Amino acid sequence: MEYMDNANWQEVIKIDVNITNIEKVESNNSQVVMISFDGTASGEFFNGSILPGAVDTQKQISDKMLSLSARYILSGKDFMDQNCKIFIENNGIVKEGDNIFYATPKILTDSTNLKWLESASLESHVIPHKNGVEVLIFSTQYK
Repeated sequence: MEYMDNANWQEVIKIDVNITNIEKVESNNSQVVMISFDGTASGEFFNGSILPGAVDTQKQISDKMLSLSARYILSGKDFMDQNCKIFIENNGIVKEGDNIFYATPKILTDSTNLKWLESASLESHVIPHKNGVEVLIFSTQYK
């Protein structure tokens, strides 16, 4: 898949992730890493923070591509200043040598103003930084 091949992509949420704990198990040529994190979210449509319990599970089996699956809940306010929560499950594959990880987020929300995110075409870019990562979620279908 060619990422961001459509000029109509718009950033809908930016999430600054800070790693709080890392647990790892290794067996032969495979490993699983569970990364706990917190952080904040900002953007035109939503502003808030990551609730406790956020985790990214990364699996690397026999030196093949690394798979990641992050699950977390954001709590904050939508663009109409209404309190709301957003659940994000972000799944992706990391190719060796890539500095940006591409993933496909799925979103559930209790915000009537953000319900369109549940069925929107979404893509995320996960960019490493000193204390964690920055997750940029884009959509071609925005309000």
